[in-house]
Amino acid sequence: MKKLLLFGGGLALVALAAAFCIVPYMSFAKSEKNEWKEPCLKTARNFILNDFCDFAQDKELSTTNLSKGSKKLQQFIKDKRAMNAYRCEVVGRKYVLEKAIFEDEKFIDNGDGTYDVTMCVDFSFYDGKDHASVNYPYKIHLVIEAGAPKVLAAMAGDTGASWLIDGAYGNTTDKLDYSWQLQGKKNAPYDLEKARQELKADLEAPPWPGGKEEG
Repeated sequence: MKKLLLFGGGLALVALAAAFCIVPYMSFAKSEKNEWKEPCLKTARNFILNDFCDFAQDKELSTTNLSKGSKKLQQFIKDKRAMNAYRCEVVGRKYVLEKAIFEDEKFIDNGDGTYDVTMCVDFSFYDGKDHASVNYPYKIHLVIEAGAPKVLAAMAGDTGASWLIDGAYGNTTDKLDYSWQLQGKKNAPYDLEKARQELKADLEAPPWPGGKEEG
């Protein structure tokens, strides 16, 4: 009986020791898994405001946030900006950002060394003399390069994206598809010149008054 008790006590000590070993390991694993969360969120916010949203300034891309393999994304950004500039030319008004609020931010570890960040951004802005606000979804795909998160692909449900890609507007973040920007994938699902012609026809059609803003 004594031997059984001693044996049982020995098992309890082994289990207790194992618990002390497992808990720190689990804590370390959890910490390691989430180490890129805040850096990825920060990069995604900067990328959206400075490069990707409809309110980004017409200037050279800030490659600080971009991956070396993001050539398709970079072309998409340039085309989005071209559509926004064309819209300003047609209607004679320009978006001027007043405030941006990031909402519903989510960090996703894809388990293959890449990460996704999804969020909605509430923009307050001036469209010519008119004050307005909109809320748009974004999905950002990141990789780690030289010890920092970089944007490899991205998609938005904002006006610029919807002018280029049918069905982009009104999507939830999980429905936004950036897969065509990845290496080895299909070509861009839009034609810039065709999109420009369709935008011009849409903006000039009734009941839109068209032309330049008065005053």
